[in-house]
Amino acid sequence: MRPLVPAHIETLKPYVPGKPIEETEREYGLTGVIKLASNENPLGPSPKAIEAMRAAAQKLHLYPDASSYALVRRLATHLGVRPEEVLLGCGSNELIEVLIRTFTTPEDEVLLCQGSFPAYRISVQAHGRPFAEVPMREGRRVRPMAGNGYPTSLRISVGTREENARCVTALREVLAS
Repeated sequence: MRPLVPAHIETLKPYVPGKPIEETEREYGLTGVIKLASNENPLGPSPKAIEAMRAAAQKLHLYPDASSYALVRRLATHLGVRPEEVLLGCGSNELIEVLIRTFTTPEDEVLLCQGSFPAYRISVQAHGRPFAEVPMREGRRVRPMAGNGYPTSLRISVGTREENARCVTALREVLAS
């Protein structure tokens, strides 16, 4: 009889988030700490975002448009791509999960850069994909590839325009084949 929980799930190490500002201030006896990690913004939300949230609050009783029809079309127009080329998710973790499920198989070994976003390793392991962690070379960004040639480190937001353009071109070629 096989175990109820597969070994690749049983050995998962949970993501440990950064400390909240309040905890850091208590621990070090500081005040006025500004956190520059975890996608936090020390300036707070923009007035336009607050206005949009207030307007959206009037519709909280309705189920949202799961396809994000209007947003997808606006983004596609803005980016000069087809709507089918826009992928939205509930945060980067969901998009990482989708990319792993879509572009890797259980036979692929995925290479991950040590020190990169922990969600890459957690998601790869959660999907039962074998992986190896390689050191990131000093001063260089590494774009590891899975055995089938698919990019597995899609940190597009931190690349240069040229790197991003090459990544988008490569993804389009993969999707077209």
